[in-house]
This record gives sequence, structure tokens and C-alpha cells, in this order.
Amino acid sequence: MAALTPTPEQFKAFTELQDEGPIIMINLLKFKPDGGRESYQTYGEKFQEMMAPKGVEVLYLGHAVMSLIGEEEWDEVIVVKYPSRDSFVEMATNEAYQEIAKYRTAGLLDSRLILTKQA
Repeated sequence: MAALTPTPEQFKAFTELQDEGPIIMINLLKFKPDGGRESYQTYGEKFQEMMAPKGVEVLYLGHAVMSLIGEEEWDEVIVVKYPSRDSFVEMATNEAYQEIAKYRTAGLLDSRLILTKQA
């Protein structure tokens, strides 16, 4: 089943987590054929412009080559560090972000977003 955004239940659970410093989000991306990658690249450029001044940084961006475990296949993997959970919530609920998120949605066929914290 394709997933492009969190369900309301997932987002509510996320907002209720204790905010204790930086979070790392792992993005697994599958692009739509015929322009999906380009649309997502537009989103990525606009995202960087908006979020870098707020302390958000892309730690890794790479092309997914193959899955060694599991059946899912992805086109790209992006690892992004946010200063806090609250900074992510602020971004996701910001009108200016919603305006650029249309490029993300237009470019993706499927995605996963995995929240991690340093062990």
C-alpha cells in the first residue's frame, strides 16, 4: 500500500512524544515515472532554502541500488536531522511548507518516513 503522508493517528502519536533534542528522519522514496524525480528535486531545493536556516540538515542523500533483505524497492534514501520533534511539527503545519509540499506529493509514488533517535 502506497503511503505519502502520515495518517492522522500517526501524526497525533508523533506530536505526543516527549521532545528531547534532535531527531533523525529516514526517508525511503519511490518516484513516479515521467518527472517524479524532477518534481521531488524541486521540493528538495525549496525545502533546503526554508529549513537550513532553522537548523535542519540533510545528512545523507543517495540512490537506492537494491534491497538485500525484503521485497521493497526504493529509488532514493534521504537522512535528515531536525533540531527537535517540535521543529518537525512546526514545519509540517506551516503554510509555507504546505505550499512546497505539493512538489513532494506530485513526485512520489510511495514513501516511508522513519523516526529515529540516537541510542
